[in-house]
Amino acid sequence: MEVVEHHHNHMHKHFLQLIREHVSVRLSIPEGTKLRWAEHSSIGKYKGSSKFGDLEKWLTDLVILFEVMMYGGEDRDKEKVLSTLEFLDGEARKWYHRHVVNVHHAHLRWIFEEVIMGLYDQFVQSLTMQDACKEFLSALYNSATGIQGYYDILMDHAQNMVIYPDDYQIMEHFLNGIPDDIRKKVFDCGLSPEVNTIDDLVACAKAIKITKKTMAHYCKRTPMAAYLSPRAAPCCTTMATKPKKAMYTCCPRFESRLREPRRDDNNRRRAPRPTVEKALIRTVGVGEEHASATNHTNTHNNQHKTI
Repeated sequence: MEVVEHHHNHMHKHFLQLIREHVSVRLSIPEGTKLRWAEHSSIGKYKGSSKFGDLEKWLTDLVILFEVMMYGGEDRDKEKVLSTLEFLDGEARKWYHRHVVNVHHAHLRWIFEEVIMGLYDQFVQSLTMQDACKEFLSALYNSATGIQGYYDILMDHAQNMVIYPDDYQIMEHFLNGIPDDIRKKVFDCGLSPEVNTIDDLVACAKAIKITKKTMAHYCKRTPMAAYLSPRAAPCCTTMATKPKKAMYTCCPRFESRLREPRRDDNNRRRAPRPTVEKALIRTVGVGEEHASATNHTNTHNNQHKTI
């Protein structure tokens, strides 16, 4: 019975500390500062889940919202109690109607801390002690969350247990849950639960995990041919074989199309333009004819003078 009472008080202190850190004193904002109010839909609604983590996450989001809305301080406690109804649903909302705002309720004046403690005692307290131990022992490693995520899950379940496990039990369960290859390398580094702390084991396992990711990245690197120009790329190159003299494949060139001859106004084809060689021949021919004609004229004139 003493163990149950100790666990009950421990959970209450945890929630009270969370509440008092955020809404015990009203937030002081400089004049002229405009705050961006969070949407109420982002908080979610507590429906009476028996999991301690669900209630804790919901309460964390709620007290942060109340802090930004300037609901801190004892004089704003009534607003916090009434606003809590907006974030409840299902069995939790029914409990609120029955015990907090009902005309025939036994407790005359509820404060915000008492509302949260009542939700915990009603939906979480009866099952959290047994579930926390089972979830701690059945926690599994997930490659998506990695080493740190697995360690955080173990610590969350350990904090909800009636009897908090000692450091050796946490380290032993942590080493049994991580992958075999990572655990082997942790031992190869000289670490053991008898000598080192849980922080040492977690840090070493995280470093080994990062090294594996880095090695996998460089083992699957794209060949260098993919970064070369597509007009001149090596036919075949691999990272494993010894580089040889690269062979290049040139892209084929496109032949220019023959231009159609131009047409005049009567849609008749014009004579093709002479090439450079033909133009030179024609120019030379015209020059020779002109020189021959000139010589012939000079000869005729000389004969006429003689006569």
